[in-house]
Amino acid sequence: MLENKVWDSRKGYKENRVRDGLRQVMEYAAQYGKDRGYVVVFNLDPEPLLFINETHEGDWPQRLEYGGRTYFFVDIHIAERRLPISQQDKGKSVRIHRINLNDLLHDVPSSDQDQAATSQQPHGES
Repeated sequence: MLENKVWDSRKGYKENRVRDGLRQVMEYAAQYGKDRGYVVVFNLDPEPLLFINETHEGDWPQRLEYGGRTYFFVDIHIAERRLPISQQDKGKSVRIHRINLNDLLHDVPSSDQDQAATSQQPHGES
């Protein structure tokens, strides 16, 4: 299961889009009985995105495990750059957008969480 989203701060497409993508991929995974899903974010901002999950710090792609399923998050940075990366000032600190993956779960409606958890049970159980 894969869901694509766009991050564009100028249009207000930020964490809300990532949250929506997670909610949608959780629904798809539950509906189709899949054990993993992917949220791919096309980033139009000059700052890169950094998905954070302390449980899997340093892993790529970052992932969130919930309800017996694993959800992966991938940032595809497509913002226009004035200089190639090799010519950019490497001594300059880079601003990034940090997204804590566990915080996204707090904003997923409980019915979606319940659906994801109950879909893990074998047929015939309730």
